[in-house]
Amino acid sequence: AREAELAEIQAAERQSSTVFEGSRARKNHVGTGVGVDMTLEAEDAIKSLVAGHGANLLILGMASESEGVKVVETKESSVTNLPSALPKSEPSYAFYRWQADKIVFIYTCPSGSGVKLRMVYSMGVSSVTQAAQEIGEFKIFKKLEASDPSDLDLSFAQDELPPPAKPTGPPSFARPRGPPRKR
Repeated sequence: AREAELAEIQAAERQSSTVFEGSRARKNHVGTGVGVDMTLEAEDAIKSLVAGHGANLLILGMASESEGVKVVETKESSVTNLPSALPKSEPSYAFYRWQADKIVFIYTCPSGSGVKLRMVYSMGVSSVTQAAQEIGEFKIFKKLEASDPSDLDLSFAQDELPPPAKPTGPPSFARPRGPPRKR
């Protein structure tokens, strides 16, 4: 009876899989992240951003009742004003159209926000980026993560950023000249 049961199991396994990969098959059994649902409004906003219509900054957040992704805000922003355009008190996902074909993903998670929010947002980062890329049919140019929007590294846009301010004030210490040479 036991042998017949094992034979049935092996036959079922052969029917379900077309290729035997053995122990060399690399599969992620845990998954890539938490499955998140996008609202229709969020999907439309992503498509609009990628198409170049409307604002160049799309800020998304989790809807507390369904834990799906919703649109928090859309607005125009320059690279230099980007840190001030993002929410400072709660976590957020943002997509910024830097150039026509370059979309930057920004994830900010302030340390002052609640623990549950921080965990939900951090677990959903990969799912949100993957879902947005599939919906908008684009590839993310750059991913930025920061605990505070003011900590963002905007070096990807060096040519658009103003040059760093030169220090004004007394010049730094100048090394004195050495003694004259003897003849």
